[in-house]
Amino acid sequence: MAPKALAASSAAASAKNVVEKFPEKLEVVGASDDGIDGMAKWMSNNEVMWALLRFEVGSGTTVRTKMLMLHFNGDETPTVKRGKFNVYHKDICKYLHDTTSIELKTVSEVTPEHIIETASKHFVVDNISGASFSIKEYLAQLAKEKEEAEKRKEEERKRLEAEAEAKRQEKLAARRESKRLAF
Repeated sequence: MAPKALAASSAAASAKNVVEKFPEKLEVVGASDDGIDGMAKWMSNNEVMWALLRFEVGSGTTVRTKMLMLHFNGDETPTVKRGKFNVYHKDICKYLHDTTSIELKTVSEVTPEHIIETASKHFVVDNISGASFSIKEYLAQLAKEKEEAEKRKEEERKRLEAEAEAKRQEKLAARRESKRLAF
């Protein structure tokens, strides 16, 4: 059994790259735009997991993208399993260019409030107001990303419908042409 990797928000591509780098070592168990709460659903206190989260901090022209690696070291994980899987931690950190990392030990710690509070100590936020990254900003960012994801899904649905209609029209035209040639 391999340790598991998760990705919340649009960090999914980065998580996929990590798994491709360590294919025999990691298994992706989830990736979504559901944020921290959605990620927590995949976690268990008897697992060692890594998650990659993407945040936008700051405002206006000073907005910056920050990556946070969550090292979930479940407190109910058997000692041998924990030791075996944690061997990969340094390699994963190195591959992610030493992305800021925090360690959590229970699923109850995997909440937006706890992670934002912990992560905000590591992020420098460039904005005029001097405010740090907050749960309010995270929730606004998450809502914006969900809205954008819905728009992308709707655009994809419309594109697929247009393609299907074009194929239907091509078939209709081909049938008309074959009937015309038959006479």
